[in-house]
Parts: sequence; C-alpha cells; structure tokens
Amino acid sequence: MNLQNSANKNNKNNKNNKINHIKRLMPTSKYLSNFGVFVLLSVSLSIALADSTQRQNLTGNWGGTRDQLEKNGIDLEAVYTFEVFTNVSGGDTTSDSTNVLGNIDLTATLDTEKLGWWKGGTFFIYYENLHGDENKTDDAVGGPLDSVSSLVADSFSQFSAWWYQHEFASGKVRLKAGKDDANTEFMSSDTTGAFINAGFSSPANILYPTFPDPGLGFMGEFQVVDWLSLSAGIYGADLNGRSNQDQGLFDGDHISLAQFNITPTAGDYAGTYRFGGWYSTLETDEIVPDGETPKDYDNNYGLFVLFDQPIYVPKNDNGRRVDGFFELSWAPDDRNLVTNYFAFGTLVTGLIPSRPADQTGLAFSFAEASNNLSSEGITDEKVFELFYSANVNPWLAVQPDLQWILDPGGDGDNAFVAGLRTTITF
Repeated sequence: MNLQNSANKNNKNNKNNKINHIKRLMPTSKYLSNFGVFVLLSVSLSIALADSTQRQNLTGNWGGTRDQLEKNGIDLEAVYTFEVFTNVSGGDTTSDSTNVLGNIDLTATLDTEKLGWWKGGTFFIYYENLHGDENKTDDAVGGPLDSVSSLVADSFSQFSAWWYQHEFASGKVRLKAGKDDANTEFMSSDTTGAFINAGFSSPANILYPTFPDPGLGFMGEFQVVDWLSLSAGIYGADLNGRSNQDQGLFDGDHISLAQFNITPTAGDYAGTYRFGGWYSTLETDEIVPDGETPKDYDNNYGLFVLFDQPIYVPKNDNGRRVDGFFELSWAPDDRNLVTNYFAFGTLVTGLIPSRPADQTGLAFSFAEASNNLSSEGITDEKVFELFYSANVNPWLAVQPDLQWILDPGGDGDNAFVAGLRTTITF
C-alpha cells in the first residue's frame, strides 16, 4: 500500500462515535457466520478430497492436460484468497469493525523456448478481482500508517500485469517491459511477504506502483558477478501518488528505482541483502498540520534496505528452517507522512516436526510520522504481528493472524486485531 499525502487529514474521523449495542453486534455476527461457513467448507472440502491431498492444485492435473501444457510452455494458475479481520479491542471502535475481503488471481505464463518460438522469452498476464468491505478494520483501528492487511483497497477488477521479459547472455541480463507491480522486483522478499500487515511487504514511505495500482514501465537486471546484481526500473505515475496504470510513462510523471542485490554464494547461511532508492517527479504537497497551507515540491525521493538472512538450516531435515529479515526505509519528512520506517522479524518453517510445511511468523515494525505533525501530537506507530500458516494440503493454506498496533496513526489508542486468511490454489 502506498503513501498518499492526504492520509493525515482523515485518520481520526471515527473517534467518539457512539453506536448502540444491537448495531454493534449484528454486522459482526453476520460476517463471522459467513466466515465460519467458509472455513467449514474449506476443511470439509479437504477431508472429502482426502485421496487428492497430495495434489499441488485443487483441480488436479486435468487428466494430464496441465502437465502437458507446462511441458509445452504454458503455465496456468488460479488462486483465491479469502480473509476476515476485526478490531477486537482498543482503537477508535470495535463496532462494525469486521472486514471481509476476497481476491481472485488468474495468471498465464508463456515460455517462448518451450513453445518453440525463441530462447529467453517469457510472456505473463495477470487478471485480478478484489471484492469485499474494503477498509472497515483500518477505520475502526483509527487509520493506521500501514494497513492491517496487504489486501486492503477499494474493490476492483483489472488486468494487474501484462509484460514481456527477455534474458540475454545466459541469464546474466534480464529486461522486462509492460504493466507490472514494482514490488515484485524492488524491496521484495518471500519472508516479508508471508506477513499480512501491509507495512512489512511494502512500507508506506516507499513510493512505487504496487497493489492495487501497478504501472506501465521498463526494468532490467544485470548480473555483475555471481554474488552481485543491479536492478533498475522506470514507471509511469500520476499526481495521486500512485501509478495511473497505463499512462504517464511517456507523457507525464514517472517513478524511478534502483537496487543493488548482494547474494553471497557460499553455504546454507548465505543471505540476500538489498540496498536501493527511488525518485519521483510527482508534484507533492508539503506535510502540514490541519489548517495550514502546504507548499508544493517538484519531486520526492527515498532510500531503503532489506536483508534476508537464514538463521538455522538443519541438514537433511525436510525443509525445516528459520529465516530472519530486517528492513529500513527513509523519506524526507517535509513531504512524506512516514519519514523513518524499520522492521525485523523471523519466519520458522516446520516449527512442529510433524508439519514441516507450516510456517510461523513473528515481526515488529516502527513507523515514524513526519516531524511537521508533532504539534498535533502525531509521533510514531508500532506493530507486532504473529501468525501461524497451516498448509492443510499443498493447495489449501489457513493462516490465523494477530496484530497489536500501538499508537495507530501516530496518536491513536492501542488496538488488538485478529484475523484469518485462507488461500486456495486451483
């Protein structure tokens, strides 16, 4: 989720609302009932299909058709993600705070070499549909600097990505052109992506085209040596602080990114260390307290660091391991709601020996608001997140999630949020 400079104007709209007991309970009961039905259906489905629990996809191999398509360079995938979150205590209110979201991902990947066309090419197309209650839990918490969920957005249906990628020099040079989510290439990590709070995978003070507004652009990666590569990209953007999807690259504003990727090649404990920055030509309003007139800046910029580090990798132990991450990002506080951000955490795979594919995550983040807002008492926000992702089988994952948000929005009442995300790969 990306920063919008007007966010500080409406963080506290819901304070002191008084809703009677019936109105408070009925919506929550309805959503929890619907969610309970969904979970029961998911579990029942996995039990009913016990003979197919080793399938990688719910729909199986389509009588051998899926394997044949992949062999010939066509990879099709459909994923449905369903989640429910609610503000259990604190924040602005616990009434009508339950957020229910569903997201459909449909992707097609074409390998030009396997298709018999040419070597080194990949076509990718991605259709996405998000539906549900949008941002009820965020509102109830009090407008956090980072959304409770990485799926929080207004409902939409769109082609979120379509691009062509080509590799040269035995894979040492990679070029990509088309519509894409920059967060898949920059400040991207499987470890941070396992957490649900939006800040861990996409800090609010990094301005780039990402969910729900990917952008048209170009990017490339050059493998300098075995342990070092350089990535760089440029994407179109408009004045709302996010990409305008298919416009702006040639006739308007743009956002540029560069990132060094260091990956030592020796041993099981080699990590990945990323150092990067971004620059935007967007006209950006100054961050000011309510009632003051902001001045305009002609640009915006920032720096970021992301480390992934294996902590414990036992020999011959069926994938069980412990990984850690650390991330840090900075942007000037005169034009960014969040100026300093850092987070760290750990991801344990196979905490329970009999369940080697399950993951347990614990992380902490700190987001410091612009000093320009200190006169309003807005300072910083802290988030603790704990989750357990149970792989019921290869195509069904159920992830309970708890978040403790301290000073939401930089000055709100502490909130405790609980949720559950279910992912089905068809």
